[in-house]
Amino acid sequence: MTTSRFIRQGHRWVAGSFLAVVGLYIAAMALGGPPSWFVYVPLFPLLLLALSGSYLLWPRRRNNRGDAAG
Repeated sequence: MTTSRFIRQGHRWVAGSFLAVVGLYIAAMALGGPPSWFVYVPLFPLLLLALSGSYLLWPRRRNNRGDAAG
């Protein structure tokens, strides 16, 4: 598995966990408010999403051997 593919798969899993944590937070808000520390729980997956998304959007050079146009 290449690095890009591994990071892409990890990005998908982290996105799913982020959605679950945000859903739990919304449910806790509806039930009377979460504890104060729970506000910061979604920040860790959000940081991982930002880092992996930045890597996936970064332009990569491709090896175009034999390409006459460039």
